Amino acid sequence: MPKNKNPLKDKEYVRNILYTCKSCPKSESVDNTKKQGSVIFEKINEILAKNTRIKNLETRGVYCLNGCLNPCNISFRARNKYTMRFSKLTLENLDDIISFARAYSSSSDGNLKDHQIPAGLQSKISVRTPPPLIK
Repeated sequence: MPKNKNPLKDKEYVRNILYTCKSCPKSESVDNTKKQGSVIFEKINEILAKNTRIKNLETRGVYCLNGCLNPCNISFRARNKYTMRFSKLTLENLDDIISFARAYSSSSDGNLKDHQIPAGLQSKISVRTPPPLIK
């Protein structure tokens, strides 16, 4: 991509966003200082900082993903792609989250087949929403 080109205005550029709920009051605290979602968010960012194979992926820590009954929650979203939310996540799911991030970011529509979703995440899918139909 040319140096001066703004990727957000490029219709071919797809910004994949991984949202992590950092504040769920029903999630466990880690070391009595941080919510588990905050720790998951930090660990994801540490792993991604070392992994340059995932392109067009941004991470955002947010304060709610409407999955409070089953914390911790992350969600993958992108323009013209399915939204995927996973619930009941722990630090043990980090490798699977990164594997899914790689597959989601490289997919054209985000609607990954079961065999493309890591086994450790398949039972944790809580939302799979198709993209809006815009004419």
